[in-house]
Amino acid sequence: MKVRAEIPDFDGTLNPNMVVAKPIENMGKISKEEQLRIWSESIATRKRKGCKVLAVIDQDGKPGLYTDGINRIADASVAHLLAELVTLELPPKSVLVCEGTFEKDTDDQGHVWSILSSKKADKIQANLAKGWRLHLSIFNVLFMDGVHNSAPYSKTYRWIRSLCADRNLQYIQPVSRFTGSFEEAQEEIIRKKY
Repeated sequence: MKVRAEIPDFDGTLNPNMVVAKPIENMGKISKEEQLRIWSESIATRKRKGCKVLAVIDQDGKPGLYTDGINRIADASVAHLLAELVTLELPPKSVLVCEGTFEKDTDDQGHVWSILSSKKADKIQANLAKGWRLHLSIFNVLFMDGVHNSAPYSKTYRWIRSLCADRNLQYIQPVSRFTGSFEEAQEEIIRKKY
């Protein structure tokens, strides 16, 4: 019998050994009927070709952004995102799981990695002078006020949408969601070449 380990509360400091699970990327070889059943019970979101970014509000209430490898992203590279995170008024000891993309509707991992890996002031300034700005699509809440989020994803997704609503955010948004039937989503994926 598998026993799930208790997830400890978050103290505001990321453990460098932490690994955040990826969402299910595909369903493999399952029947059309099973796909439709899962679809009817699911919230399907688009997987972007960006990079996973953790948005952390530390124990003092200060925001910071980290790569999936728990490396701090230089604040100067993402000052626009840190400013928007403050407007979300999240409690200390909170972690949002996001997809970092080059633009809201454009996937470009090369540009994203250039932004994420820039540590030297001259490289950061060169990227900013080119107009390069990282965007975040929030797809999950890992911790809120130090407590692990165990809510069903449908509830978490509604909360993420309400968090971002009516805030005039330019760079942070909820992950985009497919609406409609399974077939309509498949057609959109093919048409837009996702």
